[in-house]
Amino acid sequence: MSVSGDDFLNSATDFLSNEREIDYRNFISRGYYGMYHKISTILKYNPKVSISHHSALIEYLGTPSQHKNEPFDSNKLKSLSYILKQERLMRNKADYDINHTEITILDVDQSKRTHDQFRSRINELLNR
Repeated sequence: MSVSGDDFLNSATDFLSNEREIDYRNFISRGYYGMYHKISTILKYNPKVSISHHSALIEYLGTPSQHKNEPFDSNKLKSLSYILKQERLMRNKADYDINHTEITILDVDQSKRTHDQFRSRINELLNR
C-alpha cells in the first residue's frame, strides 16, 4: 500500500498553514478520509457492499451482530462508529454544503479533537 489512513490524517494538517475557509474544508474532508481508511485497514471483515461504503462501514462498526467476528472489543468498535459518523456529517458539510454553511476555525478545532480521539481509540484496539 502506498498511502495509509495516517497519511491522510497527517496531510490534512498541511491545509492549516493558511487561514482560508477552503483550507478548513479540505482539512475536515481529508481528516475524515484518514479515519475511514485507518479503521478499514485494521478490520478483518469489512462489510461487502457495492455502494455506500461509508455508511455501511459506520453501520458495521455500530452493530455488534455484524462485527461479532472481529478480534476487537465490541463497545470500542461501537464508539468508533459514533465518532466516524459524527465526522462524516462534518465532512458532508465541508464538501457539499458550500453555499449555506461557513466552516470556521471552531469547526476545525472540533475536527482536530475528533481525529485525535479516533486515533487514540484505534491505538487502544491495536495495543490491547
